[in-house]
Amino acid sequence: MNVYIEIEVAKRELFGKLLLSLELINKNFTVYLTTRESINELAKKNKISPGIIFLKDCNTKKYRINDYKKLVKNNFTLVSQDEEIGCFDTGKNNDYSNFFNERFDGIKSKAFNYIKKYFCWGDFDYKYLKKFNFKTEFIRSGSPRIDLCKINNNKKKTILVPLNQRLFWKRGLFERYHIEVLDSFDFDTYENILQNYFFKESRDVIQTYYLIKLILKLNKLKGYNIVLRPHPAHDINKISSIFTDKKTFKNIKITDENSLIEEVSKSEMIVQFGCTSSVEATLNNKIVILHQPNDPFLSNYKKNFLTTLGFSFNNVNDIIKFIRNKDKNKTKISNRINLDKKNIKKRILTDGNSYQRIASELKKIK
Repeated sequence: MNVYIEIEVAKRELFGKLLLSLELINKNFTVYLTTRESINELAKKNKISPGIIFLKDCNTKKYRINDYKKLVKNNFTLVSQDEEIGCFDTGKNNDYSNFFNERFDGIKSKAFNYIKKYFCWGDFDYKYLKKFNFKTEFIRSGSPRIDLCKINNNKKKTILVPLNQRLFWKRGLFERYHIEVLDSFDFDTYENILQNYFFKESRDVIQTYYLIKLILKLNKLKGYNIVLRPHPAHDINKISSIFTDKKTFKNIKITDENSLIEEVSKSEMIVQFGCTSSVEATLNNKIVILHQPNDPFLSNYKKNFLTTLGFSFNNVNDIIKFIRNKDKNKTKISNRINLDKKNIKKRILTDGNSYQRIASELKKIK
């Protein structure tokens, strides 16, 4: 049987999808890894043989629902796992509701009328989704992306700073204004949407300011290399242009050549701002540092499960002091990593066998 696997951001998704593909090939599947656009174009016109299409999300936009209808009509079976780890984006009740409502359109979701199997990251999303009477079968599988989190090359004296998507954001202010404000225009709520938009934008700019100040301090640490890894959505040339002065930023390297897990594995520690790099780093036994500037305007900025991981500091000087004295705190660091691992395991499967479980489930499809 053919399996067509969607790839959107290769540096984030490719390794995990390759791991799954090798297992599927071992089970006598023929596997194609390509873009959503390519699969759609060919499958809707019956130019490829029917098989399983592995979606990278459960998009509920009207045009995607129309795609699902056409694909199912052409005898393709749809399965999915979301590449975004919604288990860490929690609602008011510390559950899966925030991601469920914003990503899937909540109980109104029409995607689950056409997707045969949905692969959950762990108990956290599985138990929540199972409560609803959707046609989709929900599978507690884990993710191949997490299966690859234990590379651990253990190269020291490198501090990795993965750049959050909203830091050095990819679009211009007014391009985003059209997307986030005008495209969702509603006369009754326009003022609130406008206020929320500029409030978020302002906080992102302020956080970026503190990030650059932090990089300036990290750059002065003797014997350390500082690696900045742009988000896949960033323009690396724009990021690089900020740090061109080699006298000021002599120990700074900016790269997007490798996958995130490769960069994490080669580092001794990472500095995060509430992103999934903290999960990969923790599972890789790396030191995780969270920078939360003591600024009233950044109160509750990106507060979620991810910002509970690692060691949190409000002051840059305290971060520098912690790094310089890390060898004196080995027991404290080890205990923190072990505690964070336990908390991660409550939300996602980390046993390294997700790719096998998913392949076995696909094998059951006739």
